[in-house]
Amino acid sequence: VTASAADGAARVLLARFVLDASGRDTFMANRLGIKQSDKRNATAAVFAQFRNVAARTDDMRGAISIHLVRDGWFWMIPLPGEAMSVGFVGNPSAFRQRREPLATFFARRLEESPSVRARMAQAERIGEVMGAGNYTYRARRSWGDGWAMIGDAFGFIDPVFSSGVLLAMTAGEQGADIASAWLANPRQGAALARRTERRMRAAMDRISWLIYRINTPVLRELFLSPSNRLGMRDGVTALLAGHLRPDRRLIVPVLAFRCVYYILSALRWLRPLAASPSRPAAWR
Repeated sequence: VTASAADGAARVLLARFVLDASGRDTFMANRLGIKQSDKRNATAAVFAQFRNVAARTDDMRGAISIHLVRDGWFWMIPLPGEAMSVGFVGNPSAFRQRREPLATFFARRLEESPSVRARMAQAERIGEVMGAGNYTYRARRSWGDGWAMIGDAFGFIDPVFSSGVLLAMTAGEQGADIASAWLANPRQGAALARRTERRMRAAMDRISWLIYRINTPVLRELFLSPSNRLGMRDGVTALLAGHLRPDRRLIVPVLAFRCVYYILSALRWLRPLAASPSRPAAWR
């Protein structure tokens, strides 16, 4: 960093260790050329802030709402001052045929969802409509000689479960530990950075498994008809609530949930084949 003193003299300050907390600007990842978009989650978003959106009441007051639609989902996030952030996240097909201005497209999508439309009946937009392209990404590495990335500077996942907030805060704490260890002993700092990146990637992968499938009918059916057999509901809830560190108590419940998902997906795929008149009677 080059600074100018009061007398105009230039002073150069050299950091012994750099923590990149630049968020979605991804300062170092861009300059090092190591930022990679997540091709498995090619979603886009359009969003704005509103007033007079019908709020949830009682014990759900202040809670974030997710409204599922056929090709994506809406978020509704209460903000200070009685404002509400409302956004639509859709897969490529939701945006491919768009010909109208972004604000018109957003208004149409708000109107098409009965549950969203009901809450937006008296809404007044108080900011511009904004859009974001495929915003899920990760850097190929999170640290190097004398530096580390934390939070969204390293990676960002689709915020459908709001897990990214905890991921960023956890990465901030771990980044401070890495910096402290590195300043004391670079070799120990490098070892800690390596372990931290491995754990962070694993946590993001566990969340991403659900996000990749959020638009599939099977996962939506499971979410809308939860079962706690083998502790599946508790396990998935703990995962979504931010239980990011490996925990043996969650291995069986989460694995059971995945197995149920794959079994139901296979049955859903086989059902049309079994009903096909071209199949032998024994198959049907």
